[in-house]
Amino acid sequence: MTKLQPGQSITRETAELERARPLVFRAHAKYLEIWPKGTRQGYTISYDVIFDAARKRAAWSAGVQQLPRRRKRAIS
Repeated sequence: MTKLQPGQSITRETAELERARPLVFRAHAKYLEIWPKGTRQGYTISYDVIFDAARKRAAWSAGVQQLPRRRKRAIS
């Protein structure tokens, strides 16, 4: 495993296709960039957003649809 330091990045091409183009990603220490190969338009996403989406997806597949809500206080 490669530990990324600030200012360092790794670029890789994936087998996944988007509009008949392979996806390319560049991993930085704090975020990920992804774009279809040969295009200028790309997207940046932080690792905490990726992790949060994966956690929500795992909770959904486990049957938990919502986090428990706090009880409302009774007004007297």
